[in-house]
Amino acid sequence: MITKNLYLLIGPSGSGKTTLMAGLKKLGYSEAISYTTRPCRGPDDIGSYHFVSEKIFHRMVCDGAFIEHVRYCGNSYGNTYQELDNSNFIIVEVTGAKTILKKYKHRPVKIIGIVASQDALESRLVQRGDDAINRMEADQSIFDAVPRMADYIIESTTPTADLLEALSFMSMCGECMPPIMKITPEQGTPCEGTAS
Repeated sequence: MITKNLYLLIGPSGSGKTTLMAGLKKLGYSEAISYTTRPCRGPDDIGSYHFVSEKIFHRMVCDGAFIEHVRYCGNSYGNTYQELDNSNFIIVEVTGAKTILKKYKHRPVKIIGIVASQDALESRLVQRGDDAINRMEADQSIFDAVPRMADYIIESTTPTADLLEALSFMSMCGECMPPIMKITPEQGTPCEGTAS
């Protein structure tokens, strides 16, 4: 199912974008997969991006394949029109969101900003093995614009709460919601069943 709107998820590293997207995908929503030159972090990272070399990425830029592309923390990231046309959501950074808003005219675009406390960001980044301090410093100036440009802000607390907030916003935007799902707090993800 393709939504009426294309939803952009933006927020700093560790804010919960990938976890929220995983919950949305379990409900049947699709994610546009970005291309990147950054190394794959391991088996859990497969499918998160189309991992390509700098040479292939450069060729795609020259061929006009990307609606937008950017360098971030030493790596290239880009999104294609085809991925956006065939998806409901995409995780992007601020510059990418601005470019998509300006160039993408195939359907309306809505931005969901995801923010978290500094303690939560640091803890999440350390858990996944990132250099938390440098990553947070790099993100601070980049993602200060999130509250000003987002159509809706989720203050990330738990995967379940974040998912319910995203679904609520989508409903306000006129989207048809998936069948009633039971959310299990211990898993933080939806499972088929009836709401209790």
